[in-house]
Amino acid sequence: MENKYSIEKWKETYIKVIKRTQAALPNTTLVLCEPFLLPFNWSEGKTKSWVAIVKAMQTIVRQLAKEHKTIFVSLQEPFNKAKEKAPAKYWVWDGVHPMPAGHELIARHWIKEVSKKLDFLKNYR
Repeated sequence: MENKYSIEKWKETYIKVIKRTQAALPNTTLVLCEPFLLPFNWSEGKTKSWVAIVKAMQTIVRQLAKEHKTIFVSLQEPFNKAKEKAPAKYWVWDGVHPMPAGHELIARHWIKEVSKKLDFLKNYR
């Protein structure tokens, strides 16, 4: 992955989006989902570079969720566990973008975490 942007710039943009959304919709509950990565058929160099970037993004998103009092949905661990049941290409088509099964996995974990905070989802736990 070419580093055409900096992680710091990405973080600044993310903060702007959160603040603008909270200002425009103060009664809205925001949900931040953790970036995830399941590399496959990648060179060692590409894997190392992407892992470093995504780990930095994961740390930032977790931190922003706490700072801005949003719901945080962890996705790396569920995808790591899912990879034990089926190969990465079953869950993602390029290492980062989900296949249908990956979308379902995200949806299930989103509902699991969000239902802990929002009563209208309690029947989906």
